[in-house]
Amino acid sequence: MFETLGIPYNVVDGFMSSVGAFAARTSYKWSKIFVKDNFDMLVADRHGGKRSDYFWDQYPDIQEEAYAFAVQACGRKAASFSAEKLARFINDRYCEITKCSK
Repeated sequence: MFETLGIPYNVVDGFMSSVGAFAARTSYKWSKIFVKDNFDMLVADRHGGKRSDYFWDQYPDIQEEAYAFAVQACGRKAASFSAEKLARFINDRYCEITKCSK
């Protein structure tokens, strides 16, 4: 992401170190693994094929926000991210958009 904004790697790495986060290389590695591999496993429908629209088909903005939430959480030095926190985040956003009560 920082590359697309034109921010040099060494600046990102220095900033992340100064705020107590993982080194840029480590954060990139773990976010890449999570986004490309594990996120799909968390949200995949394993019921024999698509029978109707997926949740993400209905709410693509929530999917993008969930990806960003997961990447940000994985970038923190303290490993506090869990599937439960992601599920709560998605549920909260869904309720905000649809004005439902929890």
